Amino acid sequence: MPKYKVNRGLTVPQSRLVLKAAHEHRLSALYVLALCLGLRRGELLGLRWVDIGHRPRR
Repeated sequence: MPKYKVNRGLTVPQSRLVLKAAHEHRLSALYVLALCLGLRRGELLGLRWVDIGHRPRR
């Protein structure tokens, strides 16, 4: 696991490694959300579909 200081995000190369490692994991979407939106574990696990703002396809 990458090392980083408190309140510091991952570097771009570190983020790419995380995404590559999580690519086939069943929760890979959570890794993408965590990296792209900066969400923490509790925030990710508390998400509901209504929070996503998904619009139905037509």
